[in-house]
Amino acid sequence: IICEIGVNHLGDPGYADEYIDTLLAMGPDGVTFQMPEKAWYQRHPNWPRLDDKYYETAATKTRAAKIKFGIALADLDEINFFEELGVDFYKILSKDIGNKELMAKVLMAGRPVFVSTGMSDMEGVATFVEKIGKFKDQITLIHTQLTHNLDDANLKAIGIMKQRFGLPVAFGYHSLNPNVLYVALGLEPSHLFFYVRGSRKERHGDEGHAISLSECGNIISNLRKLSLTLGNGEKLKITTEEWREQQKKEGSRREA
Repeated sequence: IICEIGVNHLGDPGYADEYIDTLLAMGPDGVTFQMPEKAWYQRHPNWPRLDDKYYETAATKTRAAKIKFGIALADLDEINFFEELGVDFYKILSKDIGNKELMAKVLMAGRPVFVSTGMSDMEGVATFVEKIGKFKDQITLIHTQLTHNLDDANLKAIGIMKQRFGLPVAFGYHSLNPNVLYVALGLEPSHLFFYVRGSRKERHGDEGHAISLSECGNIISNLRKLSLTLGNGEKLKITTEEWREQQKKEGSRREA
């Protein structure tokens, strides 16, 4: 379970801390920040970049909680800093799947890389997988669709991509109904990614499809519990006596 802060901190270190502190108490497996390209900041002059010291502190705090710290990287010039920081993984946004220079430098760092495929068809993904060659072991594909329509979620693509490309496939939530995450569990993605947003009234970078921080705790807890329902696929035989004993135990738990 990866909770994506993205740029929803609005460039405010105090607001970013609110995300980190709240999420660490909820126990996802990882959190990510997004590092856009310089042109993005030029288009959003009132949305400053968090400084290097902030990322150092956030990474230390996150790792102390035994939660992985990742960066969705779009700015090639930032990779040296994040390598010195020692991030646990990188994410490549859908728009950059064809950015050869960025991809090459990220892969050369040797860390796990999650690649979003939200702007690619199946043949486009196949072309990407063919080009990464010896770096395949670092790659996890993320199936996502960049619309809010439930009809576009296309969750069956998770299994098809796993079979076709022989790579782990994660799911990136981009809908308006969080129940999609629970349905996705049945397709057994390697990871579940979803954006989160705080309580400020300003419009966030990822707004409609981001899950409110106030709801994240329940969603993470539900995902943990519901993942147990998948089991291992084996059918076990039990006797009538074993079944009756099981009923007694369950009745005792209900009465307690």
